[in-house]
Formats: sequence, structure tokens, C-alpha cells
Amino acid sequence: MNRVENYGQREIMRHLAVYGILPALCLVLALGIVALQFVVSRTVYPEGTLPLYRSLAAVHRAYSKPVAETEEFLASHVAKIDLPTDALAVLPELPKGVYPIVRTTIALGSGLINATDYSADISVMASAVPQSAADGPTVLVYHTHTTESFYEPQNAPVSGIVAGQSADVFGYYEEGLSPRSEDAEKNMIAVGRAFCAVLEENGVSAVHCETVHDLNYSEAYGNSLKSVKQYLQDYPSIKYIIDLHRDSLVRDNGTKLKPTCTVNGESVAQVMLVVGAGSEGLSQKNWRENLGTASRLQSYFYKVADGFARPVYLRYGRFNQQLSECAMLLEVGSCGNTLEEAVRAAEYAGEALAQMILDA
Repeated sequence: MNRVENYGQREIMRHLAVYGILPALCLVLALGIVALQFVVSRTVYPEGTLPLYRSLAAVHRAYSKPVAETEEFLASHVAKIDLPTDALAVLPELPKGVYPIVRTTIALGSGLINATDYSADISVMASAVPQSAADGPTVLVYHTHTTESFYEPQNAPVSGIVAGQSADVFGYYEEGLSPRSEDAEKNMIAVGRAFCAVLEENGVSAVHCETVHDLNYSEAYGNSLKSVKQYLQDYPSIKYIIDLHRDSLVRDNGTKLKPTCTVNGESVAQVMLVVGAGSEGLSQKNWRENLGTASRLQSYFYKVADGFARPVYLRYGRFNQQLSECAMLLEVGSCGNTLEEAVRAAEYAGEALAQMILDA
């Protein structure tokens, strides 16, 4: 009888272990993993991690495998992300191949999109001491993607389309219309000229490389790297290296986004600083110094206007930034912005950089 009772007790204990204790332990383990992931996410992605930034970081992680020096983050990778805008009213029926341009302001959030596995605190980085002005040229401005250009309303397919169906809809563009131009009055050279002019007006000497580097797109970074090295050799006084670009934000449905803010009553393109942390096989030892410089400059962008600056973007890649501890990539607007909006943004950004250097 005792043997039967002992057997029954063992069976009860076994059932409790299988159906009670083990599931409870698994639940505790699962909760622990979730908590750990939350803590890690708050370290890698600082507070203010909105769904947009998580999506951007996820996309960049997917493309952060070993890359060639010339590889660029393509607009098509961003196209899969549904960036936020205000609710749109019903749009008119558009002809085939015609798409709207939607005005939006990309939120600043925490001020940093961290798409790497490195920890970074932009508030700490912003305390970095900037370099002061030199006796010779202090700033080098160049363009890896020189031919990037902007939306031209005069070329918009407006026939049969009623604009203004929504306050967010700025205009329309036709598929196949290239967002690139070799005309220096329309591409990044024009933006760079405005940027440098403001630096000079504020007492900061700058040199502007107007070499076209992207006639062969895949060789653009290799070409601009050669140019920058030559300028550093010719002008040893250069401390800041700024690669001016324009972004490209296009939805899956063909809608272009026009990131803007309002400064002194005028429409101005939003700007975004990009810092490369290197990648496998392409080390970038001074990315923290570059991020510190960018974070410091970002604090001056805050003074321009609310919404002027998008978050600083820390991501894998080098973008020629291994050449200096004060090297940055500055995105001025996107393909939905006009040249006028980009030039205004460049002027405000130039004033901010000049003030930071003079304050040093």
C-alpha cells in the first residue's frame, strides 16, 4: 500500500513539475529576456525612440554588413518606411506616373538616431569643445553627390490636377523626372556656395570644392576622397570637413516627402547631420570625436528654429570622415524640397557653424 501511495505522490510531483513549475520558470525567463531587451534598447536607442527611428535603425542594420568604400545608403531603402505626416484629404485622381509631394516636419525626438551597436549620449557629446578658427581656411565644403538637385515646381505636371486638396500636399511630380542635374546653378554646388558665403560673411574662412564626383555614381566616394586629401594637403589649416548632400525620402506608393520648417515666416528645408561609425573592414576610430562635433553643431541648430534640425544620424559607414575629427555629412532637405528652401537652410546652417567656431 505504501509503495502505491509513494508512486502516486511521485506522479503528482512529476505532473506539478511538468505542468506547473517548468512553465512558470519559462515565463520568468521570457520576462527576463524582454526586460533585458528593453534595457539594451534604451542604451542603443536613447530615449525618444519613436517607431520611425526604430524602423530607420532596423533598415540600416540590414544594410550595415561589410560595405565597399564607395557604397551609399540608397533612397530605395528608406522608401519602405511610412514616414509620418498629417492626415491627407482625398486627393484628386492622378494621371498614371504622377505622384504628390507631401510637406512634413520630421520630429527631433531625442536628437539622435543611433543605428549602430555603440552606446552614445548626444547630451554628453554636445559638450565637446569645438575647434577655433585658423589663420588660413578653416572649413572645407565639398559634395560627394554633386549632381543631387531639387524639385522644380515649374516642371510639375499641373494640367488637370487641382492643387491644395490638402494643406500637406505641396505639389506633384512626374515619374522619370531625374532628381539630378549637372547644372551648378541647380545642384549641390549652388547650396554649397550659399553655405560658404555665409561662413565668409561671418569671418570664418572656407574653401569650396566644386568638383563633380558622381558622374559615375558607384565611384563617388572614392572620387571625393581623393579631392578631400588634396585639399587637406594644399590647406593644412583646414579643421572642419563638411560633405553637403540632399536626402531622398520617397514612400512605397511614390509619394515624395518634403521635410520643412518655418523660419522668419519662410519655408526652409530641414537639415540632418550624419556621422559614420565605420564598418567591418573599414575602421573609423574617431567617430566619437566626429559625433561630438556634430552634436555640438546640433545644439546651435536648435537656436535657428523649432524643427530646423532632424536628429543626428549615427550609422555604419565612413563617408570619408576617417580623415578628420571634425568631419560631418550634412543633408540639406530632400528631393521634395525646392532649391530655394535648400539654399535658405544652407545659409542658416552656415551661420550656426560660424557661430560655433567663433564661440570657440
